[in-house]
Amino acid sequence: MSSMSLGLGLTQLRKYDFVKPGFFYSSMFMITIGLERLMKLIVIYDHRIRNNGAFPSNNQLKHEYGHKIHDLFESAIKINSENNYSNEHVELLNDEITQIIIEYLSEFAQTSRYYNLDGLTGKHQQNKEPLNRWNEEVNKIILSRHYKPRKKKVKQIQSISAQLEGITYVMLTSENGEDITSIKEFYMEGDKVQIKQKYSMYYIYIIARFLVNLLSSLEIHGNFYPFIREYFYHLACDDRSYILSRKTWLPIGH
Repeated sequence: MSSMSLGLGLTQLRKYDFVKPGFFYSSMFMITIGLERLMKLIVIYDHRIRNNGAFPSNNQLKHEYGHKIHDLFESAIKINSENNYSNEHVELLNDEITQIIIEYLSEFAQTSRYYNLDGLTGKHQQNKEPLNRWNEEVNKIILSRHYKPRKKKVKQIQSISAQLEGITYVMLTSENGEDITSIKEFYMEGDKVQIKQKYSMYYIYIIARFLVNLLSSLEIHGNFYPFIREYFYHLACDDRSYILSRKTWLPIGH
């Protein structure tokens, strides 16, 4: 379930944009479910190694951690460090975007996934709308790092927009919740879509990859069988260009 949820989530995240926001919400559901269960597998393995193969109690898994992705991730970092496994956690932790994403996913898993229902029932909203918040906190960093507007493309957009402005009508909403009412705004926002898609997926992928590598290290350490790591092979790639180019992350045999 964890493997499939992560595969579906990353695949859907690679498809979302301001015209098709449904892919974003669906991806966040799948990713939070997948990461939570993956990290609970890590907690189980670590407990078994330290307790002669005994499993933790249901209370430990359900009540101590629940949907707290932040706490589970901190535990995973600690487990990796205590065992001196050669995983990429130092580089991962040093990147500000990692902690921002973990905090976002943890909050989404606990409260924001009910944002629309809470809004309809009048419950006070502590955080911004989920896509709006992702755009302001995560996409802002992604665009600053990876988006380079091409002068030729901008000129083309301006030229085409000037010709179509008087004969077209646009009525869309940006990821910030603002109205898009001109063809120029539509094209300019559209020019950023691929970068947002690719790198939103990429930064979550490398978090999942760290956890998959940790799971594998624990499994080998404890000599556990069956080999659960085989279900996560598609999340263990370290080829950056391949990860960024891939659009589908479903495991073989899905």
